[in-house]
Amino acid sequence: MDSWLFIVGPQRSGTTLLRLMLTSNSSISIPPESQFVVRTDKLLEKRKEDIINHTNQAEVISIIERDKKFEEWDLPITEISQWMNTQKSLTPEKYYSFIYNKYRDLNDESAFIIGDKNPDYLVETDRLKNMFKKAFFLVTYRDPRAISESLKLANKHWKKQSSHLVQAVKTFKDFTSLYEKFSRDSDYYFISYEQLVLEPKATLVSICNWLEIEYEDSMMNYYKINKQKELVHPSRLVWHENTLRAPDSKLLSRWMGSITENDRKYIERSLKKEMKKFGYEAKYSLFNRLCEIFQRK
Repeated sequence: MDSWLFIVGPQRSGTTLLRLMLTSNSSISIPPESQFVVRTDKLLEKRKEDIINHTNQAEVISIIERDKKFEEWDLPITEISQWMNTQKSLTPEKYYSFIYNKYRDLNDESAFIIGDKNPDYLVETDRLKNMFKKAFFLVTYRDPRAISESLKLANKHWKKQSSHLVQAVKTFKDFTSLYEKFSRDSDYYFISYEQLVLEPKATLVSICNWLEIEYEDSMMNYYKINKQKELVHPSRLVWHENTLRAPDSKLLSRWMGSITENDRKYIERSLKKEMKKFGYEAKYSLFNRLCEIFQRK
């Protein structure tokens, strides 16, 4: 049986970078990001069904037909549908395995670890663990001030109106909750974006040891492989341009030169406890804010 590896973490915390590094190892196959696994599970949950059969097959197929990101897998949906017609009933895991293995066979034939990467799955790990009993989770995290600045730029490309500050605070709190729940669970491995950029090889060797596979030098050449194979779809490079070059530690502090004082205050006062837990020093706190209010009076 293949092992399942899920890469999750706050948005803009290095999940894409880690996916590229890992899928450059011949033992691992990780397709582009998609939502169909959790969406299918929620559909079956809503219908109170635990198998896929002729009564729900059309709805299940429509999920991948409507998923724009799934198009980047370049898999023939017609072939998937025809295969489903030959099955009297399917467990969801067998259905997912067929699709992921199809991608693996076309792109990473020797891989025996099937992967998935999605920041949105940060709050879905319990669901995924119930679906895939033999699942492992790589969880990334990053300085929330850097996440906020990165989201601010990305939201312009995504044309999102949501607040980068609210997003950054919520997703870091979600991450902290996951860490507090599973930090001692051997099926979970937590890694900071900063560590991945500053010490990429040592970090990847450590991850490979955890997965019980051999480290391969190709993992450090992920950006060359990305250029060659377009592992990140060209339409997404506008907010993933750094995936075309080697890690640059100078970019880790870039947020300091762009963040506004008000944004920094909001994040640090909202996440003072969480930031301290992971070694991110805060300049502001709620106590500072109370002092400011008292001085004005």
